[in-house]
Amino acid sequence: MTWHNSDSPMNNTAKSRPRLLITRPEEQSARFVKLCESEGFRTVLLPCLQILPVILAPNTLATQYQQADHILFTSANAVKFAHAIMPLPWPNSTVHAIGAATARALNDHGQPLFNTPQAPYNSESFIQQICSVEPARLLMIKGVGGRALIASTLQDRGWKIDSADVYRRDLPNIPNAQINELFHMTPPDIVSVSSDQVLSNLWQLCKDHQQELTKLPLVVNSRRCADWALTLGFQNQILVAEPAGDEGQISILCNWHLTAPKM
Repeated sequence: MTWHNSDSPMNNTAKSRPRLLITRPEEQSARFVKLCESEGFRTVLLPCLQILPVILAPNTLATQYQQADHILFTSANAVKFAHAIMPLPWPNSTVHAIGAATARALNDHGQPLFNTPQAPYNSESFIQQICSVEPARLLMIKGVGGRALIASTLQDRGWKIDSADVYRRDLPNIPNAQINELFHMTPPDIVSVSSDQVLSNLWQLCKDHQQELTKLPLVVNSRRCADWALTLGFQNQILVAEPAGDEGQISILCNWHLTAPKM
């Protein structure tokens, strides 16, 4: 596991810059790290989620694709791992994406979209967009588990729903010494979390530092995740990005930096 810390000796930044703990998967952090550092944050990366492929039986995805009238990619990870199985673009497909990052990933592969995802880039916003479309057969490209809201809601409205789980989310193996170093040597001033599971994994990985963790401001992508943070015992500011995703988090981090006490 790569340990990223922008406070390294080669990066002699001013100590007044707030230190941001980024907890998203390592392979998905580069763009966000760059954006945060360009806005004056020092960054420390503690990847709290490991994304691994699901091995499907031969031709499973191809068969589901051929039977579908609409295809929904629920995340950029869904795009990445589906593309590894059956390279995009998929011709003659009516393709949807829930979020902006997912739309960017599809665009990178030359895949046209039926419509542009709308804020706040969640299941509810996708349902609102597609409610005007005549019910048909929808294939959801997704990870193992996750929310069932889209499938249950659309089924109630006459849609036939299939799903292809192309990846799974695991708890990474991070040595306790690395966690201890984070809190003792480079303690963060604020934490960025990208999903409920990332928050749960952060809580588990930092089991010896939960008291310190709950005193930190937290940036999350949904009210649901904010409620989960309250349940865990977070006591400081819990800031919900609007819209969800990199741009919403950057905006709220910058606003927090302007109003937070100087470090």
